[in-house]
Amino acid sequence: MNKIPQEDIKIAIEELRKRDEERKKNMAPELQKYHSAQMQLLQEKKKVLNILLTQKINEFLILELNKKIEQIETDLQTVDAKINALEASNYSESGLYKAAFDIVSQLNKFSTIVSQTADKSSLRTIIPLYISAIKMEKDRTFHFKMNPALSSTNGTEWWA
Repeated sequence: MNKIPQEDIKIAIEELRKRDEERKKNMAPELQKYHSAQMQLLQEKKKVLNILLTQKINEFLILELNKKIEQIETDLQTVDAKINALEASNYSESGLYKAAFDIVSQLNKFSTIVSQTADKSSLRTIIPLYISAIKMEKDRTFHFKMNPALSSTNGTEWWA
C-alpha cells in the first residue's frame, strides 16, 4: 500500500488554514462595525445619564431622557445579539475547520501505519481501528466512514 504523500497533506492543511483565515478576515469588518456601534451607544448612554445626574432639569426633560435611555438600551441589546451571533458563528465554523484538520491528521496517521506494516495480515486488525465502513456509491466511487480519533487513558480522563 502506498502512503499519502506528505506534500498532499501539506497542501490540504494549507488550504484549510487559508480558508479559515479568509473566513475570519471576511467576518472582521462586520464584527468591528458592531463593536464600534456598541461603544458609541455606551458613550451616548453615559452622556444622557450624566445629564440626568448633574443637571437641574424639569419633569418633561426627565421623561424624554428616560425614553432616550430606553431606546439606547434596546439598540444595545440588538447590537449585543448581533455580536454574540457572529462570535457564535465564528466559534462554530472554527470547530468545522478543526474537525477537518483532525480528519487530515487521522488520514495521514492511518496512511503511515498501513504503509509501514510489514505483516499485511495484521492489516485486518489495523484497518477497523480507523475505518468503520466502506460503501461503493452508484458512480463507482467509494465513501469511507472514519472512526473517531483513537484515544488513550491518562488517569481517569480520555485524551484524544
